Amino acid sequence: LKFHFFQVMSATMLKLVAVGVLPTALSSVATPSCSANVNAASESLVNVSAQIGQIQEFCSLRRIWDRCHTDVNALTSDLDVAAGALKVALNECSPKDCVSAAQTLATSVDTANTRAVRVGADCGTNLLKCEADVAALSWNTVVTETTAAVSACAVSPTPVPTPPPPTPPSMPRDILVSGRNFVDGTGASVVLTGTNVVMKGAPWIPAVNGTERCGYTGDPSCKTFNAADAQHLRDRGYSMIRLAVPWAGGQPVQGAGLDPDFTARLEAILDLCHQFNLAVLLDVHQDAVGTALCGEGVPMWVSQLAVPNQIGLPITPLQSTPSGCGVTALGAWAEYKGDPEYNIKNGCCRQVNQDTWGQLGTTLMAQDTMLYLFSDEGSALYANYVGLLASVAANYPAAFGIELMNEPPTVSLFRGQMYDLWKACYDRVRLVSENLAVGVADPQDFSLNLGVTGLSDDQLTWLRSGDHLFYAFHYYGNPSTPAAAVSNALAIGADWNMPVFLTEFGGYGTGCTTANAAFTSGVGFAYWHYD
Repeated sequence: LKFHFFQVMSATMLKLVAVGVLPTALSSVATPSCSANVNAASESLVNVSAQIGQIQEFCSLRRIWDRCHTDVNALTSDLDVAAGALKVALNECSPKDCVSAAQTLATSVDTANTRAVRVGADCGTNLLKCEADVAALSWNTVVTETTAAVSACAVSPTPVPTPPPPTPPSMPRDILVSGRNFVDGTGASVVLTGTNVVMKGAPWIPAVNGTERCGYTGDPSCKTFNAADAQHLRDRGYSMIRLAVPWAGGQPVQGAGLDPDFTARLEAILDLCHQFNLAVLLDVHQDAVGTALCGEGVPMWVSQLAVPNQIGLPITPLQSTPSGCGVTALGAWAEYKGDPEYNIKNGCCRQVNQDTWGQLGTTLMAQDTMLYLFSDEGSALYANYVGLLASVAANYPAAFGIELMNEPPTVSLFRGQMYDLWKACYDRVRLVSENLAVGVADPQDFSLNLGVTGLSDDQLTWLRSGDHLFYAFHYYGNPSTPAAAVSNALAIGADWNMPVFLTEFGGYGTGCTTANAAFTSGVGFAYWHYD
């Protein structure tokens, strides 16, 4: 007998599903306010149908099934009618139809309410328990939500679906990705070579004024890249620069757009490079994650969202502790806490971000910040910034691509989450440009062949078929030879059907060996660092 009761309940649920009431999708003609209210009413009806089973079972235990059976069957029938009327309201959201549906639905639910009261009165020996079950059905809520739904539908005009914005026409680029190659405007394959132009503090992007090239001004940290610099690179046979565009410089405060001065500097250098036939790769640069970690990259306001309880506290673990800045030196680390220039004002930071800055990337704060960037909230913020950069770059033919992050300070364990972030950035770029190249990268400054480790089938499909993608890698000694590093990168490029680019390596010491290993394999390079 008990099994039969659950069969009745299952039949009721099937009726609700059959008429399309379960709140999984709304009619395209429903107004937003109507849709929201109808969804709420639909949810209540589904809850009611589940609670009927409790009453059915309770009635059976009191051995008065005949009367209970009649009342519950009537109740389920009324629910069926109410569900049908709800579907009408959902699919025909015009004023006349919605008013009619309102009357039908209100009548049906009112009848269902009466039936529920009768169930409570006829349940038998434990009246309090039965009445409690009936009260849990919340019929008044259903009536209120249904009335609100139809009212909203009746007074709101039926919206015309807005088509998605068209993809803007693509500006011709000086350099494009085509298959596994970089090509010029004629379609001929090119091997780009050049240097890194990176400013790790304000004003973040060099000015283009002046007549002397950087290095001849007497200032080792000169803040210009002008026509003399561009001509110098061209005279030496170079064809590109990798230009840092750190997040802290582009969005120093949380807001909708790029910083105006930052934007003006970026536009000026892109225009200058086009005049000298220098291609430009934008580099979303970071070292040690960001300002709050004594490095540069994510702005302070992002760290305040990602790791609010760690800012201004001792950064741990450190392999080499700065003098006077141990884990108990709370006052020293708290100096200038929260300041957008904490990395250059705090005394502990000034010690740790010199020759030993590399250890900052493995600290708890660094890894927690990266996990935030992999979250939905953090990913949206990061992808938005990349999209803002792409909106500028899309208008300048010298800009051929964006490298999504310099030496991502994470580990292969989170490789899949990192590539989800890359995909989110890629999608934002494609909203403003069809042909701007997007550079993906693996963790840190290694060049290891990680193959498909940690990547899903969907991610691999995107990597192998996405338009204008390339694989960026760096080389600073791991693996043991530059040739092995280039070989590892080429293996990934072959699997993913995209070109590879050595976007950073030490241009000192054995730098020429590294450059030759790349160039002779048809791989472009950008040495560190132009000055």
